[in-house]
Amino acid sequence: MQAQMEGGRFPYTFDAASGRVNKEVVDIFAPAKLEEVVTTAVQRAAIFDFYGIEDRGEEA
Repeated sequence: MQAQMEGGRFPYTFDAASGRVNKEVVDIFAPAKLEEVVTTAVQRAAIFDFYGIEDRGEEA
């Protein structure tokens, strides 16, 4: 309910391995710890892997 009340700023976390939505929420605008930051290439690879689709590169 909090996620809806805050306009999406506090989404629930999700465990991709188990497919479970956790009760923990995160502030998407809070600063990240340096060891938690990855490049956009790593983020892109994770999204394609999560959905099980082939990344055919950046298409215009």
